[in-house]
Amino acid sequence: SIYVIDPQSSRFLEINEAAHTLLGYERDELLAKRVTDISITDPDPETWRRGVDQLRAMPYHIFAGEQIHKDGTTIPVEVNARLIRLDGREYMISVARDIRGRNRAAAAVVEEKNKLDAVLAALGDGLTMQDLQFRVIYQNEAHKKLQGDHIGELCYRAYHDGRTQVCDGCLLALCFADGKTHHRETSFLAANGETMHTEVSASPVRDALGNIYAGIEITRDITTRKLLEQDLIKRQKLESVGVLAGGIAHDFNNMLTAILGNISLAGLRLPLDSKPRRLIAAAEQACNRAKHLTQQLLTFSRGGTPVTHTASISSLIRESAAFTLRGSKAQCVVSPMANDLWLVEVDEGQLNQVIQNLVKNSEQAMPQGGSVYLAAENVEVSDAEIETLPGGKYVKITVKDEGQGMPAAMFAKIFDPYFTTKEMGNGLGLAVCYSIVKNHQGVITVDSREGIGSEFSLYLPASDKKLAPVKLDNVLGLPTKNRGRILLMDDDEMVQNVSAQLLRHLGYQVVIAEDGGRAAALFLAAQKSGAPFDAVILDLTIPGGMGGMETITRLLEIDPAVKAIVSSGYATDPIMANYKEYGFAAVIPKPFTLNELSQILWRVIYEDADGCADTDDDG
Repeated sequence: SIYVIDPQSSRFLEINEAAHTLLGYERDELLAKRVTDISITDPDPETWRRGVDQLRAMPYHIFAGEQIHKDGTTIPVEVNARLIRLDGREYMISVARDIRGRNRAAAAVVEEKNKLDAVLAALGDGLTMQDLQFRVIYQNEAHKKLQGDHIGELCYRAYHDGRTQVCDGCLLALCFADGKTHHRETSFLAANGETMHTEVSASPVRDALGNIYAGIEITRDITTRKLLEQDLIKRQKLESVGVLAGGIAHDFNNMLTAILGNISLAGLRLPLDSKPRRLIAAAEQACNRAKHLTQQLLTFSRGGTPVTHTASISSLIRESAAFTLRGSKAQCVVSPMANDLWLVEVDEGQLNQVIQNLVKNSEQAMPQGGSVYLAAENVEVSDAEIETLPGGKYVKITVKDEGQGMPAAMFAKIFDPYFTTKEMGNGLGLAVCYSIVKNHQGVITVDSREGIGSEFSLYLPASDKKLAPVKLDNVLGLPTKNRGRILLMDDDEMVQNVSAQLLRHLGYQVVIAEDGGRAAALFLAAQKSGAPFDAVILDLTIPGGMGGMETITRLLEIDPAVKAIVSSGYATDPIMANYKEYGFAAVIPKPFTLNELSQILWRVIYEDADGCADTDDDG
């Protein structure tokens, strides 16, 4: 719209067709009006005069305004006004451009920008844009959280601490050089001070002519994925080690069974108070420690479902701690334990491992030496007093040291697998402790202060069962009431021989089977002959043959009342822990002593047959 205006009166002197068409007037109708009639603002004469005076002082004036349509609606316009003189008279020439389309386009651009900003803000990945000089011109919020706000800075100063003066070799430099998208995994120190692993993708940005004028980098945090991958690799390695360890432990337990059995038989041929008998007892104790070592190996490799027994743990705590600190700079201080310390349902081998790991942890926290304090006491815990621990009676075992301690922030991680603060540590010791205690329906807690030391407390549920009475004749291995026929299934010749000798010493008749098929045939024949077996001892694992699980199924089909005892060098196999669910009457892990074998058979054959109470449901 073009208007010729009298600057004194603000009346229109001339208009073009676009002017009256835009505002909905006829030509004569619009020429009868003044500027103030079609303006959204209605300046008074004095304000109009000052505006004209200001216009005289400049070549032209461009401003945004609104004009009033004949129907009362308003139209946004951009006005370019100037004053000219012609034939001695002053005129105002005003050109008004309808900017509704421009405003709609601008609004659409703003809307699209807002949408884009919302999308970029919602991205979990960090996004940054840099110009050809590697200056940061945009960052979304995710990127700012990752690496801080660096808009306007050169990227090599913002992200590389100014160590380099160029970005040669960085992804965007490669993009600018060849115009392609590039990917890379990298790591850096994040804004929170932690090392972060990232996956970076960089792409060039082109203008309408196809020229590159900027680049975009998308940074994805893959720290968790990397940790999971590392954890998976560790677990796969551990699984491989576990398979090997399990096989070694099984074979080693078979050997220990032969060694321990022969030692037990040899000891019976010596006077109780003789020096050779004492030496035999020491060798027997060493074999038991070797047995616990294999159980630790299996627990480490497989997790180890506990095979629990009702037990008093006072002596176990003392012996485990003393054994662990033997030859070290640290000394063991065991507090007096109450004579009425409650019994617990515990896998003694696994608890031994827990005590040894905790004591070893305390020793390593005191490289210059110090004291490790152990205590055990009866405690009653109320509901919600200790997180995840139900209210009730517990035996509390405490291991305390005088080491360097640790900050409270570390408490949440201390039991995580592979978490360690030691240069030579593997981060498994406390994780294994946590797993074992949890599998015993207990809880382990930690309290520590830097420079003072750490204190670990584990709570084991108290048992309301009673210890099975120890029969003197069985302890001495004297065959009194022990009479009966035993079917022994085992594939290892050494185990067959020593187990048969132990059983015969106890007064039993023994028939040996090397696998499940032979055992089932012998069992069926004995049933038909009228001279059935009083008990069956089944090895759980028979390489290349029928093992204990398949065999007990066969035997139960023949005689649902069969009294079968499961035995294995895989002491942590879940079947050993839940043997009753599979039809077994009892369990005896390898290696076993003469006394253990006697006690198990006595209970299975005689106590159960006589209707005596089973004082230890878990064998």
